[in-house]
Amino acid sequence: MRVERRLRERSSIVERLLQKFADGPDSSPYHLLLAASGFRAEDAAPLVRREGVEGALSVLMRQGVYLTGDEFKGRVPVVRGSLSFHVEPESLLSRNAVVHGLSESSGSRGARTPVPIDLAFIEDHAVNTHLTLRAHGGSNWAHAHWGVPGGTAVTNPLELAKGGTPPERWFTPVDPGAPGLHARYRWGSRALWLGSRLAGVSMPGPTLAQLDDPGPIVRWMRQVLDEGRTPHVWTFASSAVLACDAATKMGVDIAGARFTAGGEPTTKARRAAVAEAGAVMIPRMGATETDILSYACVNPLEPDDMHFFHDRHVLIQPGTNETIGLPPDAMVLTSLLPSAPIVLLNVCMG
Repeated sequence: MRVERRLRERSSIVERLLQKFADGPDSSPYHLLLAASGFRAEDAAPLVRREGVEGALSVLMRQGVYLTGDEFKGRVPVVRGSLSFHVEPESLLSRNAVVHGLSESSGSRGARTPVPIDLAFIEDHAVNTHLTLRAHGGSNWAHAHWGVPGGTAVTNPLELAKGGTPPERWFTPVDPGAPGLHARYRWGSRALWLGSRLAGVSMPGPTLAQLDDPGPIVRWMRQVLDEGRTPHVWTFASSAVLACDAATKMGVDIAGARFTAGGEPTTKARRAAVAEAGAVMIPRMGATETDILSYACVNPLEPDDMHFFHDRHVLIQPGTNETIGLPPDAMVLTSLLPSAPIVLLNVCMG
């Protein structure tokens, strides 16, 4: 099984990652940070074997081998003692990545960051997507995606399709052909079509379902329920609330529907609003640079309880160590998948 193999190989993957960046290339921010800490390629194996994966990366983090979110985005210079430099986005790209398309980070705290879309990366993520859906009883759910063209509206449907259950509908809150919209909205739908053709799977075209009128989604969910199936919409947490509120106002019973919700916190109030309509909100968490990092617990104690996919990333946290320029509860990530288009080594993602 692919996940089992990934878990077995975590130590060797991190050893090779550290060896690669310790040796170069000289333009890599990770090489500069490792060199400044005095770390050498031959130190990798003994460190990982002695401290374990998380322990080894924690040791390096305490020695200054990390990037804050603003450093990673190139918004501020990296300063460690006498070392000072700016991160260039192209220096973080994997040489193994094949660019089949481009996505962008949200840009909520600054300029958007281009992120390559690699079909091999999507295939690797599809493994976890379908395992977690199966854990929630979703092997035979009828899937739909509700999001703007581009980004997750390309990657998530392709992940679903890779597991043999492509989405039946794609709902978009914006009309891709509306005048004045950025060209990426038109190209997003074309990228999805192209990606599906390359995968040999037919994908649905966009159906307009605006945020102030989710009626098309509500009617689709009801239709699926009438067929004796379970509708499942992949969207944002607040969008799931809007759809459930619309169903109540329309007098349409959507009890039994499922929403995989991300992009925003799954708060107690949001989950309660979805439950009031008889539906279930399943939280997820991720970033454009990483795809999904965690997915909902089947038996949660809190509204946003999730399981971290430690076969795809290593997660460490600084704690109360005052020598590290990061918040104690910061999520510091290292990528493990060879297909990852952006390589992370102790990068803070919030």
